[in-house]
Amino acid sequence: MKKMIRLLICMLVGWSVGMNSTVGQVQVTATLDSTQMLIGDQMNLQLEASYPTGSSISNVDLTVLEAEEKIEVISTQATWDTVTTAGVTTVRRNIVFTVFESGSFFIPPIPFSFPKNGSTETVSTNELLINVADVVPETADEVAVDTVAIAPIKPIYREAMTFEDVAPLLLAFLLIGLIGGLIYFFYRRAQNKKLPPKEKVVVIEPAHVIAQRKLKLLDAEQLWQNGAIKEYQSQLTFIVREYLENRYGISALESTTYEILGDLKPIRLSEEWKGKLREMLELADLVKFAKAEPAESTHEKLMGYANDFVEKTKLIPEQPPAEV
Repeated sequence: MKKMIRLLICMLVGWSVGMNSTVGQVQVTATLDSTQMLIGDQMNLQLEASYPTGSSISNVDLTVLEAEEKIEVISTQATWDTVTTAGVTTVRRNIVFTVFESGSFFIPPIPFSFPKNGSTETVSTNELLINVADVVPETADEVAVDTVAIAPIKPIYREAMTFEDVAPLLLAFLLIGLIGGLIYFFYRRAQNKKLPPKEKVVVIEPAHVIAQRKLKLLDAEQLWQNGAIKEYQSQLTFIVREYLENRYGISALESTTYEILGDLKPIRLSEEWKGKLREMLELADLVKFAKAEPAESTHEKLMGYANDFVEKTKLIPEQPPAEV
């Protein structure tokens, strides 16, 4: 009985326009679009406050609305809409909510806090009634859906095979082939590592063959004929030094002329050839270090010395005796 009296009072006093709570010149209001809604629908709750221009709202406690178990807040307007007219400021804010339970419910008062005389004064909106109804079928046909007899089982419809159906199978075959190829590759690689390495056949040219080929190329370049005397003498003595090192096993490329002649003492060379070698090496030193310019005939003579020396001192390998 008490609940019915309370409902009647709220319906009479706070019908759609809502009720106003005032304290002095501050007025706050909560208004609904309607007091009737279907379960699961959305409803707008508009909050409004009017106060003298120059004052302000310090806080609006919306937690009382969020604390209601039967009311679910969907969205809250981020900022207040503000209108100032004739020294009065009016602010509005919209809140969208829904209810998932049928029945009659009250929207609780929402507190507004205003600063006043160095303290904070709270003014609350009116309590609002809202009736939530279940969804009712619009026609008798909709009600009869539940009483329709079960239809017979239809045959299975088989769709035509597409590429998407066979793609996983193709991918599986490709993956298996890739794994098999990798296994075969690493197996063959491991087998090849076990095989003994093939011995490389190194063909060593005789020292005189190398020297004769290089002397022929040097003569064809005609360096001294074109003024490159130093380069010509350097290459000529290098060929001779390289031949001595390859032929007799002495360190001729890194030794001085004096050291080379000393290393040749144990070797059976005639004094004539030792003198010709000394002449070639010392003349090359003069050209390289003292910038000497020998006569043109000297270049041809030293080339002849080099060719003759290689030819007469070349090592001819012994041939194995023929089998009888």
